[in-house]
Amino acid sequence: MKELIKRTTCFIYVRKSTDVEDKQVLSVEAQIVELRKYAADNNMKIAGVIIEKQSAKTPGRKSSMP
Repeated sequence: MKELIKRTTCFIYVRKSTDVEDKQVLSVEAQIVELRKYAADNNMKIAGVIIEKQSAKTPGRKSSMP
């Protein structure tokens, strides 16, 4: 008999809030790689990736959902 394993569905949310190199620890691409690995290691299904490229302080900021 097969055992059912529950999978959690999640979104990956990454953001780059600054263009200053020494203040941004991981690039957007590196963040996605790390979070995909985390999801795989924890049996999570990724429904999508949300990328935000502007500061939260900026009015009218936009996010993208590829």
